[in-house]
Amino acid sequence: MHECNYATKYGKMNVVCSLIEGEEQAINYVLLHGLIVSSDYMMPLAMELAKRHNVYVPDFVGHGKSDTPDHPLDVFEHADAIRSWMHDRQIDNAIVIGGSYGCQVAIEVAVKAPDLVRGLILIGPTDQRRRGIFGNLMALLHDGLVEPMHMIPMVWSDVMRIGIMRSIKGASFMLDYPILGRLRRIKKPVFLIRGELDRLGGNDWIATIRKYAPDTWFAEIPKSAHAAPQTDPELLADLAEKFSRAA
Repeated sequence: MHECNYATKYGKMNVVCSLIEGEEQAINYVLLHGLIVSSDYMMPLAMELAKRHNVYVPDFVGHGKSDTPDHPLDVFEHADAIRSWMHDRQIDNAIVIGGSYGCQVAIEVAVKAPDLVRGLILIGPTDQRRRGIFGNLMALLHDGLVEPMHMIPMVWSDVMRIGIMRSIKGASFMLDYPILGRLRRIKKPVFLIRGELDRLGGNDWIATIRKYAPDTWFAEIPKSAHAAPQTDPELLADLAEKFSRAA
């Protein structure tokens, strides 16, 4: 994999890419990470998909190796940066995979640029209905008890890079995003995936989402929690390829 930069109107965006040369069957996968992490969060899944397909893993502006903007970006601005990059780099017919907060950004990209999107895979969308920032923080802490230990320094490092206040503001943007209403506008195939032990998005939340997008695929990863791209990359890659062939 190699890194490249793209100049968005919000600042430089770093993208990790892996391209399969001369393979007509290769699918374009765009992987979008969560709120308080960077592209590193999606890399185990990206490495599996990159064995057979074209893979693009951006750091949202304000995260990872991308620039820090003059203000925290909301879901719509992150999606605008991703859409602009995909359009300019001619990354179309793509399967866009969102993890946690990346689900909201993926949905908005599909709403704003349906011509670029072949389908959506939403891994662990966070329940927005009844918990504020504090409630979701408690759910995140509980989830951390069943995640692999290497996630703790990775997430802590990313939070320090992003900034605590910007992370809190980003959580507010995530919870305010009208995910159910925006899903209604999507005409592309959608695949919902959750970990069996995920405290941030339970089965009742998934059932609510499916009412607004009734034709979605659904899978639950046994013994996995919120960070399935880290813990179950091989299984997720297999599911992604099966979905992509049908999309």
